Amino acid sequence: MSLTVKNMINLIIMRHAEAEALCSSDSARRLTPHGRQQAQQMASWFAQQGLSLDYVFCSPYCRTAQTADEFLTQLGVHVPLASWQELTPDQQPYDVRLLLEATLSQLLPMTAPSTEQPTVQTTVQTTVQTSATVLLVSHMPLVSFLVGEFAQPHETPLFEPAAMALVQFQMGQRGQLCWQYGPSQWQACGGQG
Repeated sequence: MSLTVKNMINLIIMRHAEAEALCSSDSARRLTPHGRQQAQQMASWFAQQGLSLDYVFCSPYCRTAQTADEFLTQLGVHVPLASWQELTPDQQPYDVRLLLEATLSQLLPMTAPSTEQPTVQTTVQTTVQTSATVLLVSHMPLVSFLVGEFAQPHETPLFEPAAMALVQFQMGQRGQLCWQYGPSQWQACGGQG
């Protein structure tokens, strides 16, 4: 029996919510009350889509950690959350991809155990799809470039604060931008998605 495992990744790329304009350092900027509300609204919309999360990674900047925390608290879930320097504003999208794929290759099954003993007479090819949903919380312009890195290079949409995009991809391959949604759409729909 030959078994191939394909890992389909649902990658949610999110820009941090609205933050203070001025602070002693850029990395120390905190969310405004409106920013906290934006993160909560996006979590509510996310839950309405029937989506769940497996892993969350954010930049070490205060506003991204607060966005991730507000988002997860509103969802009422406890998933692994890690801070990555590679998600700070001036980083390269390719470096984020390398880190994400290396991390996921350790977390996701790459092979599945066989329950059937192969014989000389039969060779069976089986493909197993596994999936994970990962949230990356980062900054402009990196979030736009991440869409291009994981989907198609010409797809680099702008993100309003707290906006999210879903890219579905397989490890080592480019994927597809499925949707982008933000607080302005939430408001236009009366908070109903």
